[in-house]
Amino acid sequence: MERIQELFERVQAMPILQQLAIAVGGVCLISRVPPAVLLVAVAAFYIWSSQTPRFTCQKCSRSKPVEGSFAAGDCRVCKGCMHQHVVSNVESQEQDILCPSRGCRKQLTEATVAQV
Repeated sequence: MERIQELFERVQAMPILQQLAIAVGGVCLISRVPPAVLLVAVAAFYIWSSQTPRFTCQKCSRSKPVEGSFAAGDCRVCKGCMHQHVVSNVESQEQDILCPSRGCRKQLTEATVAQV
């Protein structure tokens, strides 16, 4: 496991194009997909993702598409974080479900909870 972590850290330190080349090579070996086909798919995904409006989730800090996210005032949370937060609060029988954003204490509306 230590060896895998070490390799992962070494790859992360490489320039992004070098990381992409390693990933493409690995996937091509495993899946037997021709490199040209995989590169076209990766390029199409990159173009698509760069044109999709994104935000940084205030719970998990990951870049996510705006579509399908939950916004309340200044807070915006991704669908996965909101779902996990609401389910956890419902299972623990919380009376008031608060916003999952770090440092926010706003109570979620019933409409927001029902959307999850």
